[in-house]
Amino acid sequence: MAITMESKKGGRPSRRPKTESEQRELVELYQTHTATELAERYDVKPATIRAWVSDLRKVGASLNG
Repeated sequence: MAITMESKKGGRPSRRPKTESEQRELVELYQTHTATELAERYDVKPATIRAWVSDLRKVGASLNG
């Protein structure tokens, strides 16, 4: 089950992974990479990576495999 967020009206486009496979990949990468490393990859701040992973883990037994 992919997390969907309501679209904003304006501002910059979200870099948050949208598909379930992208979300699963982020959670898996977070196990072997630091938030700083992933932040560079996604062009966001490390705190954003931690928030995304936290949100994904809350919704997600389906993301665990």
